[in-house]
Amino acid sequence: MKNFMPATLERARKRLNINRSLKLRFIFFVTLLTFITMSLVVVFSINRERGIIIENAVQKSAMAARTIARVAADLSSSQAERLGDLCRIILRDSDINSIIISKVSGFFEERQAEILAAFPESARSGKTAGGEDSAVTMRQDISQIKYYFNLGDSFNLFVPFKFADGAGGQVWFEVSLKTTQKALNWMLWQNFVITGLLTCFGGLISVFLAQFVLKPLNYLIASAQKLSEGSYDARMPVTGSDEVSYLSTVFNEMVESLEQKDEFERRMRNLDKLATIGQLSAGIAHEIKNPLTSVRSLIELLKEEPGLSAEGQRSITVVIGEVDRLDKVTNEFVSLAKPQKKRNPVFFDVNDTLKKTLMLLKPQLKKNGITIHANLNSKIAIFGEPDELAQVFLNVIINSMQAFAPAIEHKTLIINSSDTGSGCNVEIIDNGCGIDPEGISRIFMPFFTNKPSGTGLGLSIVKRILDDMKAGVTVESHPGSGTAFKISFPIKSDYSKSDDNA
Repeated sequence: MKNFMPATLERARKRLNINRSLKLRFIFFVTLLTFITMSLVVVFSINRERGIIIENAVQKSAMAARTIARVAADLSSSQAERLGDLCRIILRDSDINSIIISKVSGFFEERQAEILAAFPESARSGKTAGGEDSAVTMRQDISQIKYYFNLGDSFNLFVPFKFADGAGGQVWFEVSLKTTQKALNWMLWQNFVITGLLTCFGGLISVFLAQFVLKPLNYLIASAQKLSEGSYDARMPVTGSDEVSYLSTVFNEMVESLEQKDEFERRMRNLDKLATIGQLSAGIAHEIKNPLTSVRSLIELLKEEPGLSAEGQRSITVVIGEVDRLDKVTNEFVSLAKPQKKRNPVFFDVNDTLKKTLMLLKPQLKKNGITIHANLNSKIAIFGEPDELAQVFLNVIINSMQAFAPAIEHKTLIINSSDTGSGCNVEIIDNGCGIDPEGISRIFMPFFTNKPSGTGLGLSIVKRILDDMKAGVTVESHPGSGTAFKISFPIKSDYSKSDDNA
């Protein structure tokens, strides 16, 4: 036990570390995937919205420039100053920094160099190359719009036209991108916040997903841990037809196979022990049993001699009791180790066997002051051998009788039988001195006993008979609170199959 506990704790710590490691990695990768996905969505969304916003600004400015050009086309070059009111109305738009109407020759010709000096060289060349096709000119200038946007906070565009008197003119717009940039920055900030919130939300979701996804793996780890500790109760729940359910099914089949293999090895070890005991009992039966019979017969004759004193009578009685005890030990040896005879199972009522056993033991129970409470169900038919089952009940009840300490005032023995539909259960419960946990683990081992007069073979015989019947037996007990034997008999098909194989 000292070596077992640290190993168990170490395995528990390793299992906890495995769970934490897998869970943290799962949460990290799900959160990272959420962040990367949202970041890509934000980048594409910002680029798309930026293109739309800039395109709208370009279209708005181009429409205003064309409007001025159309109005100016109805005026003569000397009336260009009349466009001031229209320009002031358009300049109310905060995105338009300035509007310049230039005359190629004539009214503003002397100021043309000064006006064009405020614009890049590309604008100058565009001015002369644009011709009268304003749509073509605007479309050619769009590539420069992006260029100026990347380097500054504004871009320039112009629309060429002709005055009514035939003079050439141009409408120049300086369009600000500050409002557009603010809108883009606000949108970028909103998307960053949304990305952060969705990433946190994805992290929280991943925590619950980790519990859901890793739950079968945790079951597998716990079941494998139980299996490594020698417990065959480890089973994986099968909840569907997916890969995890298939793994659970394979694991459960592996556990059942290992359990059957272990049970087979245990039975083989017991058979080896019984074979050894059989050889020993054969020698005992030959060397001791026959001489004991002769000794008892001679002592019985000596007891009938006339003139034997009372002290002699008591001594002879003691000797006869010891001879009987040795004979009982010899018989139990032979009973435990004798070869298994061919079965002839039949249907019989388990309650009848219990009643006959109680009737046989009634004098001893009464002599020891033990009260019987028999709660027997209606007729319960099982398939087996009545004589073997009577031996089981006899040994268990005698064991319970011997468990009562003299100081116990109200000695009670409770016997219950119940039909489970697929078999039956029989409970034999006493309020005797009880058994400690270590004793329970060894109670069916040959020669193990806590009683000075016991041989330790009675319950071993019980276990052998019940194993042959494929019946189960469990013991529940605590020191000072009595003991309960629960025997579960199988359905007929299991026992019939075992009998057919024999």
